[in-house]
Amino acid sequence: GFFITTVAVVEAMDQGGRETLLKNLKKLREQAHNVRVANEKDDELDEDDDGIPDVQQISQSELSVRKMMVFIRACDPDIVAESLGNLYGILLAVTATLQVKFARALSLGAAIGNVLAKTTLKFVVPPL
Repeated sequence: GFFITTVAVVEAMDQGGRETLLKNLKKLREQAHNVRVANEKDDELDEDDDGIPDVQQISQSELSVRKMMVFIRACDPDIVAESLGNLYGILLAVTATLQVKFARALSLGAAIGNVLAKTTLKFVVPPL
């Protein structure tokens, strides 16, 4: 049912690197902030000193190219590539878990194993 599927998805995320994903999402948020700040500066830029921002005086295609260049200059491509690669890996693990019964059973088994391992380490190992 739904509960087993949810546990399998969470376990697939854990196996795929959920902690790394959370760190990378934070990095992506920082990159988005950098792009937003650069975009706001670009919107106010008046290089020909006529009192009208340049973005209001160019064609739509020139504006698209200009904004793409703002994006490229404002973000770190290594951080974006690493973060999106990690996201893709986790999405692939989750999709495989949802689509393949064996992967779902394996993820559920790993989740049960993790719970049992914690319990065993807490209650069984200390007396030994």
